Amino acid sequence: MKKLLFIIPNFNSGGAEKVTINIINLLSNKYKITLVVFESKGLYLDLLNYNVDVIDLKTKKLRYSFFKIISLVYTLKPKVVFSSLLHINIYLIFVKLLFYWNLKIILRESNMPISNIKRNKKLYFCYRYLYKISNFIVASSNTMQNEFINSFKLKINKIHFIPNPIIFKKELTSTVPKNFFYKNKINLLSIGRLTEQKNYSFMINSFLRAKNKHTILNIFGEGSNKELLLDQINKNNLYDKVFLRGVYSKINFIYDKSDILIMCSKWEGMSNVMLEALFRGLIVISSKDAGGISELKKIYQKKLFFYSNQTDLIRIIQSLTLKKHKNYNKQIFIPKEYSINNIRDLYINLIEKN
Repeated sequence: MKKLLFIIPNFNSGGAEKVTINIINLLSNKYKITLVVFESKGLYLDLLNYNVDVIDLKTKKLRYSFFKIISLVYTLKPKVVFSSLLHINIYLIFVKLLFYWNLKIILRESNMPISNIKRNKKLYFCYRYLYKISNFIVASSNTMQNEFINSFKLKINKIHFIPNPIIFKKELTSTVPKNFFYKNKINLLSIGRLTEQKNYSFMINSFLRAKNKHTILNIFGEGSNKELLLDQINKNNLYDKVFLRGVYSKINFIYDKSDILIMCSKWEGMSNVMLEALFRGLIVISSKDAGGISELKKIYQKKLFFYSNQTDLIRIIQSLTLKKHKNYNKQIFIPKEYSINNIRDLYINLIEKN
């Protein structure tokens, strides 16, 4: 079996980490896969297939892993090295450039490159010149693929659109308490790290100003802004309407008990959470800055809605009613393009491509 090497920092609950694990699981029966982590801990460890070798560098950060990864590449001699996080992507480019020119590296980009550059101008050089050194780049949406081609002059045969694989594993039991969800309320849901990117302060403020007595807001996630958000909730007396629920690995129950997903991200690539919610039949309300998710609007016309500003979002929340938005018919539907078999075939073709 051909050897593949994947690299992620840990198994914490980030979108890039989950996508990488799902890709590994799709390919683990065809290839000999080794997953390198800087620290073997996190919520997603239980999601990984049993036949995948995990090497824990016990370094916690990339800067302490530099030479260990170079040594592993020399020892394992993988056919392909794969990464899905920007700082590891850049590191692998330099490994290829300085040590192993014949090394085949596939880089998946997690966020829209233009959005990244707005926060860090130096990344233009990385996307425009360094990314060319990789063998292939995976974009999670057509929108992202077009950004790379039009804004950074990457050749179309270098960058490939492959959708995020969404895998719903059977859940015989759930550790999520049932009392998180109210039978007589519209259960609004949001899932993501409690960081500036996800814009939860804006979401909570919008919820406060909407004053819809038929709604509650459940936020699942952990992160650096947790204390700030708790303070915002308490100062505005929202402690019985807005709840920070922590993180859980078994998500099916959460989606099935919720009514509407709200995401207010300042930037995204292709949101796993929104894909999962749509596929499980939820109504999704999103900012227009949420990456490539707008590409699914034609398929999910009656499920996917965008707001343009805070006034617009407040109006949408105010319009929610128990009659229309509680206990509506949810049907699982996954577009053919996002089928597991299609995504698996696309990755196999890219790995085997010269």
